[in-house]
Amino acid sequence: MALLRTLGLGIVAAALFGAAGVSAEELVLGVVRAEVAEDGYSGGPALNVWLTPEARAAFAAFTLDHVGQKTDLLVNGDVLSSPVIQTPIDTEMLLLSGVGSFAQAEEMAASLNRKKATISVRLSAP
Repeated sequence: MALLRTLGLGIVAAALFGAAGVSAEELVLGVVRAEVAEDGYSGGPALNVWLTPEARAAFAAFTLDHVGQKTDLLVNGDVLSSPVIQTPIDTEMLLLSGVGSFAQAEEMAASLNRKKATISVRLSAP
């Protein structure tokens, strides 16, 4: 829910992304580093994720092209959230909320920092 709010209002960009790449269905983006954070709205766990310059540009282009469309944010192929893009997002640090628990956030950050996880975004199925 907080992820939808952050994407919708452009308050804080939200997503995690691995190495820059684009397919017809899915965009995978590169992560420089990730760390556990607290969601300022819910007080729950979140992740701050810094994107590579290529990932930032690819995500900005993706969000610009898909304003108003529902997307899926995936970590290791599992949908974490399905926000509607309300505005283009062009920032180097993104916030991913809705992680579950602080322990899960710690595991996810460690996995991203070891480059063992993939983060991607795609358009949701109608």
